[in-house]
Amino acid sequence: MTRFIGAIDQGTTSTRFIIYNHRGEAVGSAQKEHRQIFPRPGWVKHDPLEIWENTATVIGQALESAGLGGQDLAAVGITNQRETTVVWEKLKVDGGMVVNELLMQFQADILDVPVIRPQVIETTALGVGFWADTDELRRNWSEDKRWTPDIDARRRERFYACCQQAIKRTLGWA
Repeated sequence: MTRFIGAIDQGTTSTRFIIYNHRGEAVGSAQKEHRQIFPRPGWVKHDPLEIWENTATVIGQALESAGLGGQDLAAVGITNQRETTVVWEKLKVDGGMVVNELLMQFQADILDVPVIRPQVIETTALGVGFWADTDELRRNWSEDKRWTPDIDARRRERFYACCQQAIKRTLGWA
C-alpha cells in the first residue's frame, strides 16, 4: 500500500522534490539549482528543458535516498513561481474538440502558433495502458492536420482583449 506523497517545489533558483510519509514527515529529498539567465536589467529567464530535466533528476534522487520507487507514491503535488511562463513553438492537440475546425483555427490565431492534430484524435486519452509505453505513443503520433496563424498582430490583440472581457463577464456565474 502506498503511504507516501511527493512534492515538486519549482522555485526561482532551483527545483526540489520532497517525499512525506503518512505522518507528514519528510523521508527523502533532493534539490538542484538551475541557471539564471539575465537578458537585460531586471529580467531573469530560465531554460524550461533544464527545469524539466532537473525535475526528473531530483525525483529520482529523492526516491533513491528514501529507498522508494515511483509505485510507492500515492500522489504528487506541484508548486511553482506564479510569474513563470513557457513560450510554445506549436500546440499539439487531441480529444473530441479537435474536430472543430473553427476552434482549432481560432487557437492558432490567438496563440500565434501552429495547432497540430494527430490522425488518432484520442492519442493521449488512450494513455500508456493502451500503448506499450510513451515511446510507442510517440511513434504512433502522426500529423493529420495543421492550422497556422492567419491574422495580423493588431487583430490578434483585439480578439484576445474580447476573450479577456468575456472571461471577466462570466466570473461569478456559478
